[in-house]
Amino acid sequence: MKNRDVSVSSAQGMHLSKTLNIVETVSLAASDISPTSGVFLNMPVAIVMVGTGSFLVSLMAGIIAVCVALTMAEVGSAFPKSGGIYSVIHRVMGKKIGFLALVAYLVEGVFIPAVTSMGSATYLAAVFPALKVNLLAPALMLIAMLISIANISSTGKFTTFLLALELLVVLTITIACLLNLKQPVSVLFSTQVIHGNSFSNVSWPTIFSTIAVTLFSFNGLILL
Repeated sequence: MKNRDVSVSSAQGMHLSKTLNIVETVSLAASDISPTSGVFLNMPVAIVMVGTGSFLVSLMAGIIAVCVALTMAEVGSAFPKSGGIYSVIHRVMGKKIGFLALVAYLVEGVFIPAVTSMGSATYLAAVFPALKVNLLAPALMLIAMLISIANISSTGKFTTFLLALELLVVLTITIACLLNLKQPVSVLFSTQVIHGNSFSNVSWPTIFSTIAVTLFSFNGLILL
């Protein structure tokens, strides 16, 4: 494979240097949706929708994400081309469907950073009340844009640092929760949500619809 890459680059009169190591590459993929965003932005929505059923929803979403990741890995091996999944769809299903997949990816690229920046700005404004969410969110988007258009090696290192920091935060919260358990383990397998001062059972259609929300927490895994 290495000799093949060299011959292709020589024929085209160009040379691409390998600037990312495996850790930085994995960090860039896993940070498509950051761990803290998955915990602090997506899970509160799931808890509001399905209450204690959020554990089952997350478990099902995780299984789906692993299956999709394995499928994409197989497809990526069969069609080793750049351009994301839409390039594979273009090859298999034709130009029109491939173009629609590209448009869908572009729309996703607009909304996901916007949701992440708004959520991050909301948390920061809660810690620093002087900050305004409507001004801080665009500022975070601008910072993210500047980082993303920088040298890929610098971006990879910076992303790896942030990912390690986020994992440390999630690990700290997980340990703190495990050391202060107040409910039995059986509550994880119940499906009840609070309505006022009482509990009510969550319907399975609601649980299945919430999977779409929690899947965003595993988006980086799917890209891997």
